[in-house]
Amino acid sequence: MLVFTLLLFLLSGVLYAYLDPGTGTALINIVISGFVAIGYGMKELIIRLIRKNKKELKEKKKRKNQISISIFSEGKQYWNSYRAIIDELIKSKIVFYYYSIDIEDPALLIENEFINSKFLRYGISSRAKFMAIKGDILLTTTPNIGAEGYLPRPKNIKRMIHFFHSVSDISIYKKHSLDFYDEVYMAGDFQKKAIREIEEKRGIKTKKLTPLGLPYLDELLKGKVSSRNENPNKTILIGSSWGKKGLLNYYGTGFIKKLAKGDVNIIFRPHPQSLKSEKSLIEKYKRELKNIPNICWDEAIDPNPSMSIADLLISDTSSLRYDYAFIYCKPVITLKIPLSAMPGYERDDISSILIDEAGREIGYVLNSEELIDIEKYILKINNEFDVVRMKNLRDSIVSNYGCSAAAIVQQLKFKENYE
Repeated sequence: MLVFTLLLFLLSGVLYAYLDPGTGTALINIVISGFVAIGYGMKELIIRLIRKNKKELKEKKKRKNQISISIFSEGKQYWNSYRAIIDELIKSKIVFYYYSIDIEDPALLIENEFINSKFLRYGISSRAKFMAIKGDILLTTTPNIGAEGYLPRPKNIKRMIHFFHSVSDISIYKKHSLDFYDEVYMAGDFQKKAIREIEEKRGIKTKKLTPLGLPYLDELLKGKVSSRNENPNKTILIGSSWGKKGLLNYYGTGFIKKLAKGDVNIIFRPHPQSLKSEKSLIEKYKRELKNIPNICWDEAIDPNPSMSIADLLISDTSSLRYDYAFIYCKPVITLKIPLSAMPGYERDDISSILIDEAGREIGYVLNSEELIDIEKYILKINNEFDVVRMKNLRDSIVSNYGCSAAAIVQQLKFKENYE
């Protein structure tokens, strides 16, 4: 301000020497007003800059104290598992990183200040970029990271957390599925026993286990379709898992052809992974069944349309059984896949599989001998099915039904949960 005063004083003297008093006074007032305005403007600018710097420092400090979260996905087939978690993180204004090896992953298209997404590409470069992921936490629904023959655990990740993408347990995962993880967000407490048994048998570290629910199931619930089957005949949905644990591999299509001779409509739904890993097998069975008019195929990502019109589901180890039973409260027949047909899975090292026991609660579990009389079991199950009992079973098995993403993000964002 002293500098402004001296300048004004000198300027006023100069102007006074060359101008008449009236004009000089007017000009001096204009100049003074200009300098005063500039002074106030500079003051306001400085105050704004100070406030902005303080806010930026505050945000920087806040983010520094925040957990650094990275999320990894294998692609769009798991979008229903990640979608609600991503939405909840953005809603909670939590900055996070999202990595995918699928260029068609919908999450890569999200533009928001809180998500930093990256496509890891394929092959060797994908592996190297995956290993370079940094952060306090890596959250993923991919099992077997760190196990021999799979993706290595990133060296700069402090804590690796697995969450489930189906109502299942580790029995249908390949061996060493969760050996290198630090924590598991369980769909429900029913998954705890098998994980602890594996840890004890292998002498590996004890993981933190937290029952938080199943985002995938919640997303299916949001997309639930009202039943709208206008066909007077019963509709049977046949859902197969993929690989050796699938009914197509073990039972073939004989029982399907037999069922198709009755007054029923059949929807056959292969596992989405079968369409990638077992193309030749799927094409083979399509040729076998193509001339049967009351059989159609469902290859959509979303199973809701088929589940909504089906009166009964026939499946195997697939978690589609619980999606159907818990959301639509309709009966399920499970075709048993013996242990001998599933070598190399975690179930080899588990004494009792609780999810198999739950399979008997949602309907019948049939072996190859009982499958011969499947029509009898279909009639019987429709008469015995109890909707209330099914809902009670669902609520006892799945935690935070309908709101698991909020529970997961609540668990993620507090540092004390990891100390």
